[in-house]
Amino acid sequence: MVYVTPTKHPKGLRLLSLDGGGVRGIMGLVILRELMLRVQKKKGLKTVPLPADYFELAGGTSTGGIMGIMLFRLRMSVDDTIDEYNRIAKTIFSPKIYGWDISWIPGSS
Repeated sequence: MVYVTPTKHPKGLRLLSLDGGGVRGIMGLVILRELMLRVQKKKGLKTVPLPADYFELAGGTSTGGIMGIMLFRLRMSVDDTIDEYNRIAKTIFSPKIYGWDISWIPGSS
């Protein structure tokens, strides 16, 4: 037996796919922010909707997976996700060799 959760949308499920790409993956969130602003305007909402309230499913690779967790599991807004991702990206993508921070070496960053 297969159980399918009913969708809120008459035309089917809405899936958000978030690409990876390291620090550059933030561009997907910039586009998503604009999309959510347009949804807010079109529906006449007082606040910008959360992607988790508008999409039933999300998938992502690497950076996109991290962002998907923040947006859907933690139910963060797009702006909060951008801020938090920028904060953690400094640690995640800092120059390392075998786990050791090498940002102090000139030219390593």
